[in-house]
Amino acid sequence: MRASIVVTAVGLALLAGCGTPDGDTVSVARRAGPAASASGAAASPAPTLDRAALVTRSRAAMVKPDAYKGFGVPATVEKQQYDNDEATSQICGLSVIGESNLTHVSNFISWDGPDIYVLHFTHGYTKLTGKEVVEAVRRNASNCTTWTERYTDGDIKYTFLETYDLGGVVAGADASYARCDNLKFVSGDDTIYCDAFIAKGPLLTRLSVTFGSVQETKAKLNQMLPTAVAALVAA
Repeated sequence: MRASIVVTAVGLALLAGCGTPDGDTVSVARRAGPAASASGAAASPAPTLDRAALVTRSRAAMVKPDAYKGFGVPATVEKQQYDNDEATSQICGLSVIGESNLTHVSNFISWDGPDIYVLHFTHGYTKLTGKEVVEAVRRNASNCTTWTERYTDGDIKYTFLETYDLGGVVAGADASYARCDNLKFVSGDDTIYCDAFIAKGPLLTRLSVTFGSVQETKAKLNQMLPTAVAALVAA
């Protein structure tokens, strides 16, 4: 079974009859079920950047809507949104210190296929480097192996499965962190969800995939990552 995380702006209608977590803007649309991701604390600040310029640059780091069609992903997107303040990660219920709507910008595209669900985020930071954010996410994730997020239609339990080294798949990046989790709904449905955080300068790309077993999902994510990294490095 499979589920999809659908990121929405405040005030948008709920999708697929599902709710939003208390105090959050992420709604989970259950078709079988993926998972959320991590966050962390900040290190030393990077040189301050102009947020307006960062909006443009972070959007340039996003892939084209048909970028993953060669990997079994639909050529048309399910949903897309630019210049919002969706959190980089909320693993273990923790967020990145120093990240706010004044210092951070986020964009995303999602694709929903018969056997695959993909979320591609690009983030930009005015006072942090992407590498510092990746390390913050990694530190936050060390605080738990399970955590629960409360949604208006029921709690969702996240269970850590494994982290893994992306190796040469992310050549050219400043830092990376990858993990797989299980997401279980109150209905009992669950799914595997693998997530990669890739940093370059003041930018970060997060690519999230649901595609069968842990090994199948990791393999699919690794196939797609060079495309994501190329767009990130070129931005």
